[in-house]
Amino acid sequence: MSARQVSHEDRQPLTIDRRRFLQLSAASMAMAAGGCDVAPPEEDIIPYVRAPEHLVLGRPQWYASSFVLRGIGHGVLVESHQGRPTKIEGNPEHPASLGGTDPFMQAAVLSLYDPERSQAVYHRGRPSSWDQALAAVREALKTGNGAGLRILTGSITSPMLLSELNRLLEALPEARWHVFEPVGRRASYEGARMAFGKPLETRYDLSRADVILSLDSDFLS
Repeated sequence: MSARQVSHEDRQPLTIDRRRFLQLSAASMAMAAGGCDVAPPEEDIIPYVRAPEHLVLGRPQWYASSFVLRGIGHGVLVESHQGRPTKIEGNPEHPASLGGTDPFMQAAVLSLYDPERSQAVYHRGRPSSWDQALAAVREALKTGNGAGLRILTGSITSPMLLSELNRLLEALPEARWHVFEPVGRRASYEGARMAFGKPLETRYDLSRADVILSLDSDFLS
């Protein structure tokens, strides 16, 4: 590829006639207005007849809660406006977060308002109901051994929930429990399996390090 300098004399002014200008203007206006031809749905704004206790409009309320990431609960504080969670921060009194936060915690509140989130029960890609789902589970339990029953969850560290799942699998020996986690976490488990012979959870003791060199590993995420 070669380049050359263009002098002022070589430049040609951009010419456009009136007809072409009106055509482009009309097309631009049509494109700009195309997304606004549908009126928003009508909604009623109804004030409180009896406002909830301690609610002051415009003043947020904070609630202590927990955020589960990869099966581990982290203490959080949730900012709420008129019953709507709007912000999540770490709880400084919880040892898992000490008031700190991360991108996963910050983005968790978006799942409450994600229009693509699942809002109903689906069966083979089609909308269903809880009654039909329970009927399908009962049908699978009729065999007495759980054949055909599959349970899909994320990582679970709750002793109570683990004991309930183990009791279910003991009662239904042919049922299967599947755990899904992102590839990155599964890869770390496999690396620990290769090094130590079993999957382990990596925990860093940064207080014992003078210098930390990180190569393609966001260990603080």
